[in-house]
Amino acid sequence: MLCASLLCAGWPRANARAQVAPDATAAGPAATTSAEYKLPASVDPDILAGRTTELWARVYRPATLSAGTHPLIVILHGNHATCGRGSSPRIDDRVDYTSSGTCPLGYVVAPSHAGYGYLADKLASWGYIVVSINANRGINAAAGVSGDSGLNLARGRLILKHLQRLSEWNQNGGTPSTLGVELKGHIDFSHVGLVGHSRGGEGIRAAYNLYRDSGSAWPTKILSRVDFRALFEIGPVDGQTARVLNADGVAWSVLLPMCDGDVSNLQGIRPYDRMMRSTADNPPRPKS
Repeated sequence: MLCASLLCAGWPRANARAQVAPDATAAGPAATTSAEYKLPASVDPDILAGRTTELWARVYRPATLSAGTHPLIVILHGNHATCGRGSSPRIDDRVDYTSSGTCPLGYVVAPSHAGYGYLADKLASWGYIVVSINANRGINAAAGVSGDSGLNLARGRLILKHLQRLSEWNQNGGTPSTLGVELKGHIDFSHVGLVGHSRGGEGIRAAYNLYRDSGSAWPTKILSRVDFRALFEIGPVDGQTARVLNADGVAWSVLLPMCDGDVSNLQGIRPYDRMMRSTADNPPRPKS
């Protein structure tokens, strides 16, 4: 469902023109690779005033970037402890990284953003550039702020800040060498999809709304116009900010969890119900 909806909504080539999505269960024709960028931590009021955050993500892409641009998907994980110990399974039971940027001896930073590799790699094989964000520093497991108890508006701003940096690299070059490729001229900001799990679900709805707000600074900060084609939420939360966040004007789907010990009240049905009653979706876009 996830791959199918994103492929159909974001794929700008012959398949989309024919209105036939590729088989979402199969890998695409492209060999893939991935690498990370992690920029120095800082207090960035664009994301969260008075608290240190960082821009850290793993980028999945076709091993060879063809001439021209590739559609972009951004993935944001949910709330979680930020330091873990052991293996198979790793036990994430400390939050030191949230505030200090380090974990105790014997612990590793919880790599929540890497948990979507199975999905991101498959999407990359179909020609997408996929950016999976790590929200540990300053946000994950951190106390909320006034009007943003779950820090999901902050998560939305974190997404937009990544889009700002990606747009700068896409337009001007200067991509971090750790990615092993120059992204200049390779990202299609007219075909952008967002995927979010749990608090990341409300976070992608926040990013979408913050970008479209009247008088928003983000369309200027992000050097290319962003056309969000699809949003997909997995077991999301809803109502953890002072704002009511919908996804009017865009294709939107939610996958409700059945064995989720956290969001067990299926909060993701709330935005669906709101949007089914809304008249703001004009012209209508798919909601499921």
